[in-house]
Amino acid sequence: MLLLTSVNQRFTLSGMRVSIGFDGSTSPLDSLSIGLLAEEAGIDSIWNAEHLGLHDGVVPSALHLSQTQSIEVGIAGFNADSRNPGLLAMEVSGLCKVAPGRVALQVGSGSAELAQTIGVNRTVGTLEVVERFLSTLRSLLSGEQVTETTDAYQLDGFQLRPRVRAPMPVIQLMAMGPRMLELASRCADGVSLSAGIPTSLVVSSVELVNGHLSTLGRDRNAFRVSAFCTVGYDPLDEEAAYLRAARNLAYMPVGYLQKLAPEFALPDQETLTATLLGDGPEAAGGLFDEQTIRAMAMVVTNETLESGLAAYEMLGIDELTLMLMGSPQRSRQLVRELGKAKQSFQLQQPQRKEQFYG
Repeated sequence: MLLLTSVNQRFTLSGMRVSIGFDGSTSPLDSLSIGLLAEEAGIDSIWNAEHLGLHDGVVPSALHLSQTQSIEVGIAGFNADSRNPGLLAMEVSGLCKVAPGRVALQVGSGSAELAQTIGVNRTVGTLEVVERFLSTLRSLLSGEQVTETTDAYQLDGFQLRPRVRAPMPVIQLMAMGPRMLELASRCADGVSLSAGIPTSLVVSSVELVNGHLSTLGRDRNAFRVSAFCTVGYDPLDEEAAYLRAARNLAYMPVGYLQKLAPEFALPDQETLTATLLGDGPEAAGGLFDEQTIRAMAMVVTNETLESGLAAYEMLGIDELTLMLMGSPQRSRQLVRELGKAKQSFQLQQPQRKEQFYG
């Protein structure tokens, strides 16, 4: 009943966006070839995530924007720990000149521990850091002059010339916990839910956001709720798809999830990391039980891909981004099938809508 309530509260005529994402482990040239295929297949967006120590998100995004015609290209993971907003605004401005109206951003909290590896030590709380970074980035993209000092950067009368012209990039806030969801509802153009969170947590997060937006008097139709999704895919073999999902989950940070979803049997972060580094992803994936894997990842074959999309649409989100990890060849295969499933899925949406509204 909870699922249907969420759907009835939020069912857009345009339907759920279906997108792909890269976590930084794929080479820019491989991501470009996959991105070109994604546009041909009718995928809505390409998201390039930034993680410290992996490929950055700007270079592949520039390649995608310069070589495609219509697909939205977004960068996820920008944060004050690793990005000076002045220099970032310059990069985003350049991307917007390449493809006006096709650039999107997702700002996150980063990791205080990883930030220390590049010499950043926080002295203020995460929420304040994220809110300030989001506000400063918006001001700079609008052409305002900014003077600001934080633990990670300093701006002294910095101004972007020329400023980004309309339409401005959509800026979502990457969130997991209740306080970050409230901040996103208040300050951002949307919210992005992290890969690996259980579907039950997606539902409760959507309901929290809907409640905040209603209280704030914000238009829900002007606010994009996105969710990244870890995926295990094999064209024919469901068991092989399941094992790939388990291996991919081995790379997920689970410490915070233990607090948000205590009902799931999650390994502790230290054991997971040690197993991953010592014995490899297959052994690390074996630390998750089947219930947890199927709640935290999409396990699909060609035959079940469309139903997998439909199941996520029922969670009440506006965009689903499947994270492509592992073999570029398998990613290309998945993107081809995803385009077919997306088209069939959207053709079936009027029937689903009639079913839900009865």
